[in-house]
This record gives sequence, structure tokens and C-alpha cells, in this order.
Amino acid sequence: MEWGVETRPKHEKSIALIDRAIQEFPSNNDYKVFKAIALYNVKHYKEAMNFLLNVIATTSRDKGIQEYEKPVHIIRIN
Repeated sequence: MEWGVETRPKHEKSIALIDRAIQEFPSNNDYKVFKAIALYNVKHYKEAMNFLLNVIATTSRDKGIQEYEKPVHIIRIN
């Protein structure tokens, strides 16, 4: 419990920094993956999963995954 209290502000600062990086370099998907990890660490599981699904759907060359690109953008995890 104490570990989570101490690290949460660090993760929230990381998210803010990553958001700035995404704004400055929107085509760099690495930052989006890092944001998903940071969101997961502060228990924003749905938002983290949506970021990961978006990156996977838009960057994968796998034909099976490419078929789901449009649905992933339309359907978000509730």
C-alpha cells in the first residue's frame, strides 16, 4: 500500500511528460506505449488498454490484426 502511495505521483508526472512528447511527436508510437504502461501503473486499466489497442491496430502489418483496425477505433473498452 505504501509503495503505491509513493510512486503514484511519479507515474502521474510521467504521464504529463509523455503527453507533451505525444503532442510534439504524434507519429512516434513508442510514447503511446509508454503512456499505456504509465496509465496501467496508476490503475487506469481501460484507458491503458485503449492506447495499446490503438497502437497495435494502426501499426501492425499482420493481416488478421489489420482487419480489426476500424472496429478498434470505433469500439472502445467500456
